[in-house]
Parts: sequence; structure tokens; C-alpha cells
Amino acid sequence: AGWKDSFSVIIGGDEVRTGKPSPDIFFEAARRLRMEPSSCLVIEDSL
Repeated sequence: AGWKDSFSVIIGGDEVRTGKPSPDIFFEAARRLRMEPSSCLVIEDSL
């Protein structure tokens, strides 16, 4: 099993219309997970 098997959803920046600082990628992840965005936690790699 590879690392991809550890995640329910994997989304790349090329799969959404606008990149950071737009929240589009986070809304798309919530949609694919069938969750409300307010129920999600985002952990970033920068401050």
C-alpha cells in the first residue's frame, strides 16, 4: 500500500479554478468528502 491509500480524497491545485489565497480547493475537498466546510480542519505547510 502506498501513501495515497491513507487518504479518502486527494486534490491538486490543477483541479480547481483558482489557487491560493482562494479557498476553492478547500471547498472542493469538503464537497468530495460530503462534509460541511465548517466541520473540516485544514493543516497548512506554511505560516
